[in-house]
Amino acid sequence: MGKIKNIIFDLDETLIKLPVDWPVAYEEVRKYIRRNFTNLLNLLAELWNTEDYHIVSRIIEKFELEALDYIQILDNSQELILDLSKHYRLSLVTLQGRIIAEEALRKLGIRKTFEIVITRDDAPTRLKQLQMVLEKTSFKPEETIVVGDKLNDVESALKLKCWAVLVDRRNEAELLNGYERRIFVIKNLSELESLLNSLQ
Repeated sequence: MGKIKNIIFDLDETLIKLPVDWPVAYEEVRKYIRRNFTNLLNLLAELWNTEDYHIVSRIIEKFELEALDYIQILDNSQELILDLSKHYRLSLVTLQGRIIAEEALRKLGIRKTFEIVITRDDAPTRLKQLQMVLEKTSFKPEETIVVGDKLNDVESALKLKCWAVLVDRRNEAELLNGYERRIFVIKNLSELESLLNSLQ
């Protein structure tokens, strides 16, 4: 493993918890698209580059904006990000919209620590978002580690030959069959800094 220089973080449920009323938001989206769906991320990817995508995204954004007043900081993430920014290049990817991401980071006082912020307004999938960050930086995938709380975060990182850290808040690590050597699993962000130190 080469020296890690570049860290890409997910936002919601990795650094913060945005308590969106998802059942009500999903219902409003269903009313607009006039059909059922079970996975919002798949729906957004399907609708990408259409007028419907922008309308659905704005519907979701309305509920995200309401949740911003109740944002929860996870694992003292503000302090962690400020400390890591002294030693690594930091970027952020999120399937929240641009307005939500920028405001959440501003509220935490950490916006300036992220050189690049990619949102669902830029790309509809985690894989494409990570590709965009890599294209905008001079770092190689082997110098990059992706930190997220979902299997999709780490699987997307591996497809791009990056290293990955799963913040395993849902006890999903056992689902990572065959990937263990390239994925590091932690229970919360308080374990991240010592993990990074051990990799240098």
